[in-house]
Amino acid sequence: RKVSLPTYSFEKTKYPVIVDATKIIADLISNKSLINSKELSDWFHIPTWEVSTLINNNISSLEKKCNIIFLDNGGIGNELRVKFEQNGERAICIEKGKTFSQKNESNFEINPELEEDYTKLFEIIGNKNSYRIIFTWGISNDTNKKIAINQLRKSLDNCYYSLLNIVKTISSSERTNTEIVAITNNLHAVLTTDQISPEKSPLLGALKVIPKEYSNIIRCQNIDIILSENDDELIENLFKEIISGSQNHSVAYRNKTRFIEAIKSIKLPNVGDSTSSFISGGVYLVTGGIGG
Repeated sequence: RKVSLPTYSFEKTKYPVIVDATKIIADLISNKSLINSKELSDWFHIPTWEVSTLINNNISSLEKKCNIIFLDNGGIGNELRVKFEQNGERAICIEKGKTFSQKNESNFEINPELEEDYTKLFEIIGNKNSYRIIFTWGISNDTNKKIAINQLRKSLDNCYYSLLNIVKTISSSERTNTEIVAITNNLHAVLTTDQISPEKSPLLGALKVIPKEYSNIIRCQNIDIILSENDDELIENLFKEIISGSQNHSVAYRNKTRFIEAIKSIKLPNVGDSTSSFISGGVYLVTGGIGG
């Protein structure tokens, strides 16, 4: 029995049978300078980190927002709460617990694994414009190079699935102009001495996709720090970075220096006439990995 599958209805670009792939790709991407050579060795890029100037904005001229802070155990979120309140902004703090509870109008406790707790939380907070969510559950004190399966699951619950639950909850409401700033530690290898926590990496993919999928979320940013640098100057830099509305997707602070992620072009070496497993004119079957 033959079943006709529908075409991909969202793609409006039609391609002829014979195409110039280089021209099509160059026309589709916004930065055409990335593909300005027909040499394959010039097409490759790698992520890198560049030193940037510290944020130094006029705090009094910026819009006041309601800040929802998901508190870490290291105290970073609490210190940011103080900075927001000193700036005349409301700060609502959420801690991790076993059951949902409201301590007062600005302090809550939820179970990170229960989606209904997030629903209760935002129902009580209410629909307000200009939300700013400060997500610090990606900060941990564990710097072990080896991680067990149970630790991995816990990290995913705290750092990834909890953020997805937040997004699903606010996307189903009338809240607009929402910002999400996720603060992590040891997520990026900025310096050669950095010890990274790869179990936190799913968070990055979510932060890149969320603003493209949900129109009411206007900004997602990741700020990566080192806990050993937890001092007043770091908190001040984090505070200014958050309220500035910076459009840098990934920012890192190391040794009192601000780094931003960038893409650097590299030229691959010419392999010459090295032996290849592929034969010119050969026929090859490409499968979906272990799925066949």
